[in-house]
Amino acid sequence: MNMKKVLLFIVASVLIFNSLKAQDATRENVARECVLYEIFTGIRCPNCPAVALGVARMLEEGKDIAAVAYHTSAYSPADLYTAETNSRANYYNVSGYPTVRTDGAMCVSGGGPASYADPIYQSYLLPKYNQAIAKTSPYTIELYIDAQSGEVTATVNKVGDVAANNLRFFMVMTESHIQRAWQGLSELNFVVRDMLPNQNGITMTDEETQSFTETFDLREYDRTDCEIVAWVQNYSSREVLQAVKFSLADLAMDNDVRIREVNDMVTNLCSGKVSPCISIINNGNANLKSVLFTFKDDNENAIETFLWEGDLAKGEMTDVAIPEFDLASSTKLIIEATEVNGVADGFLQDNVCTIELKEAFDVKGYVKMQIRTSSNPEEMTITLRNMDNGEVVNTYNYDTPKKSISEDIYLPSVGCYRLEFVSSTGNGYDGGFFKLQDATGNQVFFCEQGAEYFKYNLNIDMYSSSVVDVEEINADEISIYPNPVTSVVNISVDNMNSVSVYNAMGQLVYEQNADDDVIKIDVSSWSNGLYYVNVMTSEGKKLLQKLIVNK
Repeated sequence: MNMKKVLLFIVASVLIFNSLKAQDATRENVARECVLYEIFTGIRCPNCPAVALGVARMLEEGKDIAAVAYHTSAYSPADLYTAETNSRANYYNVSGYPTVRTDGAMCVSGGGPASYADPIYQSYLLPKYNQAIAKTSPYTIELYIDAQSGEVTATVNKVGDVAANNLRFFMVMTESHIQRAWQGLSELNFVVRDMLPNQNGITMTDEETQSFTETFDLREYDRTDCEIVAWVQNYSSREVLQAVKFSLADLAMDNDVRIREVNDMVTNLCSGKVSPCISIINNGNANLKSVLFTFKDDNENAIETFLWEGDLAKGEMTDVAIPEFDLASSTKLIIEATEVNGVADGFLQDNVCTIELKEAFDVKGYVKMQIRTSSNPEEMTITLRNMDNGEVVNTYNYDTPKKSISEDIYLPSVGCYRLEFVSSTGNGYDGGFFKLQDATGNQVFFCEQGAEYFKYNLNIDMYSSSVVDVEEINADEISIYPNPVTSVVNISVDNMNSVSVYNAMGQLVYEQNADDDVIKIDVSSWSNGLYYVNVMTSEGKKLLQKLIVNK
């Protein structure tokens, strides 16, 4: 090798060495964005409220923390925990509740009732925070949220030196302000709803910049109550090196409506007719003046539209009652807010609701309705309607609170019928309950006490593929003679309280309170035809029999 080549090689080597030294000199750790608090908790945990209140206090005081609460099967029901949250507890070998992991590596188990919140805050929540926030991090994390697609992209930059080689990146979506009474508190916060992509996180490489994209699903949640929390963790030592959070409430958009829930829907159909009540909330910055709802069938063909107009400020809610329309034979109903204030919705994940539909119950001509009236039974009206012709077959009204009543409902012909429960106050059945059974005792529908099945209307479709002979139902409990009758009929029932008679059109033609177990009714002025005799006993049982007038 000649001297000139040697000198060039030495110069190049020096330049490369100095360049690497310069790059190393610019590498510098940065301040922590957030201290990560991972809380293992549950609503059946009597010592968990103190930690929940202590963490909430840290947020109120402006501490830079990201809180995630893992509910597990140990102390919470299935609607609050997932397989992922259980797995996260196993990763940390959690054995006591509550357990708080501060930046992964710092662990404290124990808590107390709500009255212990201040001691818990002072003894370890705040000291652990002060210890963790003083550290620097070799990473920065930037989050970008695409509101339309629901994608969150995290860019992780390595700005300092990292000795660990088993690093993983985690993202979770949390929900707060969940109204739930538990251990003397009224709501749940920071509840982990999803781990993206899963509980194992994403294995990181040694690259200077890495990007990760995942999709979150907000269809069941209110965007304004949710956060994305992301962190880099040494999976071997469990130490969290950097954490950030982003509140989805901070997504700036003027026009955003959320479909919170759909009430008053018939989900077992034979008529095809529905009239849902849609609860909406304005999550946009602009006042909500109009929403165009589009209703689609199982092939996503539009079958109906409805334009709501009003004036809702940000955060306000209202119920939208949709006029009845026909779904025909569709197996699902898709409800979509297709326009908000005359333009496209700014956030598409929470403005669509899909309701699965099933065939109506075949009760084969008869159903028994057992009712426990509410504290205000006069607020509820029950109507039996023939959906093939729209005619009212019978109406049931009650005025005695907290009374158990049994009704035998006879469907006079083959076809589709609907029981319509209408609340004048929007409180549903408000403390009462009812159930429907067919002639063989199979349960058709059950509304338990205190359950919120509906607000204003509950419609239950029933199909009758045959006609049951009424005498078969009550033959041993009611005696009607002569039958057919020409002038006077005798009705005999033990402990008879009242009698009402309806014609075949469902019209009331006779009604009387009974002073004896046998009464006589003069039918000489009645038209020939079929009638239905309803007898109420003093025990609250209702008996039904057919009567034929043939003069």
